[in-house]
Amino acid sequence: MWVCAPKSNKVYVYQKNQTEWLMKSEILTDNEPHQIGFLKDGKTAFIINQKGNSVQVMDVSSKAVKKKINVGLKPNGIAIWE
Repeated sequence: MWVCAPKSNKVYVYQKNQTEWLMKSEILTDNEPHQIGFLKDGKTAFIINQKGNSVQVMDVSSKAVKKKINVGLKPNGIAIWE
């Protein structure tokens, strides 16, 4: 489970361990991550940064930023068609 933490400019990644969710990693993002979208293959994530006016393309396995795309003011969501 990936969770946006806008106040800390991070995305937290949790994994379920039988009955509880444990934080597995945290990803530093651009300013105020707002929404996350994933491709169907589960290998790529798109993080929308509302105050950063950007989208970060992430490799899901390594949690590395593959690309940063500057977009218009205050992006508020993402739609992905495959």
